[in-house]
Amino acid sequence: MKKILVIGSINVDLVFNTEHLPLKGETLFAKHFETHFGGKGANQAFTAGRLGADVELMGVVGDDDYGRTSKHNLQHNGHVAVDRIAMTNRFTTGIANIVVAKNGDNHIIVNSGANFHFEPNYIDTIKTVIDEKEIIIFQLEIPLEVVETLAKYAKDNGKTVILNPAPGAKLSDELLQNTDYLVPNETELAILSGLPTNTPEKAIAAAKMLQKAHKIPALIVTLGEHGSYFVKADEALHIPIHKVNAVDTTCAGDSYIGAFAYMLAKGAPTREALQFAAKVSALVVTKKGAQSSVPTLSEVEAYFSETE
Repeated sequence: MKKILVIGSINVDLVFNTEHLPLKGETLFAKHFETHFGGKGANQAFTAGRLGADVELMGVVGDDDYGRTSKHNLQHNGHVAVDRIAMTNRFTTGIANIVVAKNGDNHIIVNSGANFHFEPNYIDTIKTVIDEKEIIIFQLEIPLEVVETLAKYAKDNGKTVILNPAPGAKLSDELLQNTDYLVPNETELAILSGLPTNTPEKAIAAAKMLQKAHKIPALIVTLGEHGSYFVKADEALHIPIHKVNAVDTTCAGDSYIGAFAYMLAKGAPTREALQFAAKVSALVVTKKGAQSSVPTLSEVEAYFSETE
């Protein structure tokens, strides 16, 4: 199996459930409070590792309880190599403070903290780790210049680069050309392409335009209830969703990417890898939380052996 390196964010989500969102100056009592481990990089690495991949995560956390417990969870529950995650006493671990009202509305305040502080010597360390791996995954919850530098290094050294352009942002032509698999959702695709993506047909057209303009080998566009599309040259392969009782879609996209990378590492054909990713993503949304919702390989196999 090929080795995977995820370079990205590590956060802790503090979730408060309330009757309504607080008004200006209003103090509310929460009905319920939960702490979840998150961060797009951590979620993607956790998914790949929990499924059985040989995966390592590199990023920066604070030298604090949140940083230590995040690493422990990744290692012991996700089977992710965490020894080369950097810890700093200059910044706190990334935190998202999330208030969720009874009707589903929410307010989110994010302190990126240590996620945005990659020291130059740590970037050099990451390059040496890239040399050891075959599949490299990035997102945009760490400094863009770090992603650009390391994606170029990975591509120049023959690695397979997966880029999840989230949160959505305009990206340089060079970064897009250094990407083998670009995996946006419809909102991120609209930002990148400047085109409407509110229907599958429009999203496919936008993906094809983006691919041709920037010479991206392949795009995987995730469209929620419309499933996902693999776009390569003139091909647009549709992977439908599996209908489930969705409870929490927080980790749907991240788990899809982690599962896809796991199958790539196994050498699976593209269609099979995408179909498996759709299965994992479907199971994830049936539970609350991010990493706590990710199934094991045996759980995926057991569920779909009963439903197919």
